[in-house]
Amino acid sequence: AGGTTTTAATTAVTTAVTTQAPIEELLLVSGPKTNLNGFFRWKPQKTLYCREDGNMVIRWASGTNTWDFCASTGCTVTIQCDNAMGRSGTLPNDGGKPKEQLVEDWAAP
Repeated sequence: AGGTTTTAATTAVTTAVTTQAPIEELLLVSGPKTNLNGFFRWKPQKTLYCREDGNMVIRWASGTNTWDFCASTGCTVTIQCDNAMGRSGTLPNDGGKPKEQLVEDWAAP
């Protein structure tokens, strides 16, 4: 993995995606894989986290039970981004939110 980590920046909550557990409203991703770095805000209407610039999201992938990093435009994913296709990184699920740990990646852009 590239050493990039995700941490909760606040404890504010909204509704959960997959469980009744609280979702962090704001996540901070930081590390050497700079294309993933930034603050990601929970967007309940889209059921994903969107980076402040809108060019990367973290979204739930029910088929793999993971949270995937996907390139986006205006918080909308415009490429195939599932399983081994198009993901820039992934995190395991932790009670309905991304787990705070190193982001798994495959040296993808």
